[in-house]
Amino acid sequence: MFSKEQILEASPAGAKRMVRQNLLDSNEWLVRGLLCLFERQTEDEKRDEATRHLNRRGFNSADSEKLTSMAKQWLRKSWLSEYQMGFIRRRLLKYAGQLSRVARGEDRVVVATPVEGSRFHQLSAVRVADTKALCS
Repeated sequence: MFSKEQILEASPAGAKRMVRQNLLDSNEWLVRGLLCLFERQTEDEKRDEATRHLNRRGFNSADSEKLTSMAKQWLRKSWLSEYQMGFIRRRLLKYAGQLSRVARGEDRVVVATPVEGSRFHQLSAVRVADTKALCS
């Protein structure tokens, strides 16, 4: 198990590998990762259990419904079945990069602003200061 200090000292690629390994080895890290990603969903995404915004935060559209439901269950009951934990573990591995960026304080949100007179949006990365340490 890698400590937060080791993750902070590692290169970005190394930090991602460490977070991935922690997700594989630790149920505590797994639940913290699930809740961290859930917290990064917007309020309407949490409510609707669906991805509504392309902001590279939280769950993708394929995972949103199930993982949001499981995060809400954990918050209500502090319990998930072995099957659910296995499902979460398989799904969360792809979010190791996002979780390592949060842990390292390198969080960015992609913001789309309309370009005047066009149907296109300008994408820009904005640093987010309100993240919690691996969401806690």
